[in-house]
Amino acid sequence: MNFGVANRLDHGDYAVILAVTLAFFGGCLAFAALAHFVGSRFDTGLISAASFAMCIFLYGDFSRALQFIGSPKLILALWLAASMTLVVLVRRLWTIPGGATALQLLSLTLLVSPVVLSLGAAPTPGTNGREVLRTPPPSLASGLYRPNVYLISHDSYLRADALATFYGFDNRAFTNRLSALGFLLPSHSYANYNFTNLSLTTELGMNYVLSTAAEHKALLGTLKISGETEAATQFKRRGYTYIFANNGFFGSLKCSAFNDVCLNPQTSSYELYGALLDLTPAGWIVTNPSVYSSYTVDRLTDFEPRKQRQPFLFFLHTVGLHNFAWDADCRYRPLLPLRQLVIGSTAALSAIKRAYVDQLQCVNRMTLAAVESLLARDPEAIMIIQADHGTWSIGGLRSRPRKDWMATREADELFAILNAYRLPARCRRLLYDTISPVNSFRVVLSCIDGIDYPLLPDRHFLMSGPEWNGHPFFEEVSFNGQRP
Repeated sequence: MNFGVANRLDHGDYAVILAVTLAFFGGCLAFAALAHFVGSRFDTGLISAASFAMCIFLYGDFSRALQFIGSPKLILALWLAASMTLVVLVRRLWTIPGGATALQLLSLTLLVSPVVLSLGAAPTPGTNGREVLRTPPPSLASGLYRPNVYLISHDSYLRADALATFYGFDNRAFTNRLSALGFLLPSHSYANYNFTNLSLTTELGMNYVLSTAAEHKALLGTLKISGETEAATQFKRRGYTYIFANNGFFGSLKCSAFNDVCLNPQTSSYELYGALLDLTPAGWIVTNPSVYSSYTVDRLTDFEPRKQRQPFLFFLHTVGLHNFAWDADCRYRPLLPLRQLVIGSTAALSAIKRAYVDQLQCVNRMTLAAVESLLARDPEAIMIIQADHGTWSIGGLRSRPRKDWMATREADELFAILNAYRLPARCRRLLYDTISPVNSFRVVLSCIDGIDYPLLPDRHFLMSGPEWNGHPFFEEVSFNGQRP
């Protein structure tokens, strides 16, 4: 059986953001039109302010569209020039005969657009917007081995030996407990990529999403993990329901129409504040302190497998180790700026390391509680607990030459990942010590079908953004200081 390459971008999320932003502009236009109607001399000033306010909230999408430029300062300058041009054009249009009427009609159109979108996206009655069964799977033939399958993906969770090396933390209490629960933990597992989107798209695509620098440039920012990936398609063909836990942190990890069930996190005022801040250029002067309300692993203790249409494939990617929002006892605390991890002082990096270890202990507690709860209710389940990539505690890595990365063990920290599999005893022979995420679902499907599907070579790709060392790079790496 040949497994395909993972899917590409669904642009629906951008359309919703644009419609809401334009509706905001429409409201400002309507307010200016009212001022014009009552004869206020401030109407021209109001229309100018409305135009610029719209530009402020379009900054986030503007900068993402131009991210290929690679210079945030140049993008900011281009946005400012475009904003001033728009303000002048709208101000001119407002003063010519018929122009005000045209803008008033535009304001009504823009105000209606999000209402239509929200009606189209309303949750199914009775679901309270939390679990929406969109497409019932076909019935199953009797006698087939079809266990429920869980993938719990932790962002930035290091392998035990890397935790000891780079953080001085002994994680054996956690890994030993996983072993006691029936998990096998390969001791030399590395991520396929050092970025979330590419790692998860490769795992769910069951194939390398890219392997050349040209593909990297073309594919940057065009991945949608929740969509029609190869793994999800293969499971659906076997009669599985696809349950996807919505992630409030990454846009590419939001539910899509291909998911049969969408588990949504509880939103919060912090998330609203962060989302609004991300739309504007305020990030240049204000740090975004928001706590993203992703569907977190601790909520799995409330997940009831028997209430789902079975069998199912369950996918959850958590960002519990991304923002350092919890201490070791899982109590919220003020967030540490993540960017200090790569550009901060030695003292700041020490604080980040302590915060990471604290939050790791909290994530361990949540994960074990969730796994034990799930296995009590679903003892035959297949489970994968895995990280997407490693961490960045070495500090000034982005500003150092690439040759320095591979001449030391520092690259290990980017790729050495937690990887734990719970499979039936007859399927454990399929695992091996250096298995990487690209082969995870090949192994699971081999176990389910009783057929040894071919595995891919375990490859690892190091890449950067344009801001690293003044230029982007993409290359295949190994972990002995040499290129493959």
